[in-house]
Amino acid sequence: MPILNACRKVRRLLFYPFLLLPFHISHIQPGIGYPACKPILPIKDIVVEGQQEWDSLEAQIKNLRDNLQTMRTQMKKARSRKDSIQRWNLDYRIDRLTAVLDNLKTLAASKQRYAVRNESRNGISYTTYDSSKHAIVFHIGIMNVPAFVHEATHGGQFEKGEMIFNKGDGGWGIGDDINDELEAYKNQIAFQFSSMDLNICETVTATWLFGLKDSIGHYVYNVRPAYAGDKNSIIGLIPIDIRSGPDLLKRAFPMLDTVWKMEYPLQDTNYFYFKKGSP
Repeated sequence: MPILNACRKVRRLLFYPFLLLPFHISHIQPGIGYPACKPILPIKDIVVEGQQEWDSLEAQIKNLRDNLQTMRTQMKKARSRKDSIQRWNLDYRIDRLTAVLDNLKTLAASKQRYAVRNESRNGISYTTYDSSKHAIVFHIGIMNVPAFVHEATHGGQFEKGEMIFNKGDGGWGIGDDINDELEAYKNQIAFQFSSMDLNICETVTATWLFGLKDSIGHYVYNVRPAYAGDKNSIIGLIPIDIRSGPDLLKRAFPMLDTVWKMEYPLQDTNYFYFKKGSP
């Protein structure tokens, strides 16, 4: 069906030591590095319960959060604007990473099966639904914690009915909107942010998001009409979820010519997989 092809959207994430932005790269480059993925090993499912890689990834997030909390308690009273920004960034990162850890607990307690696969696509991580294993799969580089933080955020969005997947066509996620990606990137950058001189909230914006490019110069997300080789970069311009009707979906995806026929198109269980009973 055209709707399946038109609405495929990869969960994308850059892992390069630079970010190509529409204006000056120096505006965002300090403190935000995206390490290249390590060589890919044979694909292996990592299930939440008791699996070593998941536990190790989670432990690294907790260790960083705890270290930041120690740094925060040792900071002296702010004497300059720079000091205030550093204190604010520490508080912000601690709160974000605490929320990430809470989300991982939610995923671990969920009836939904989650898995990690040691693979990426041209250096980009993404999330899909594997119908053969009934698992939401986070495709990330080997032990790539920032990627795990990002994709696990999408897992939490699935739990809330904000993320939907095709049952066929590779299990690509749909319903991806600007807010979903900004939330995932803010959590990711809270983990890997190394510069204390920048305001994180002022850095990660919609303009920043639409300026991201991959290694061959293609925009990671776009609002242009879909064409061959670029369909997966389509992103919703306004928040959508399983309760979104045709009018809202048309507003979210004005670049598509899809005809949304049902009252709640994304709840069509013939084609889509979503969290039933989502709040």
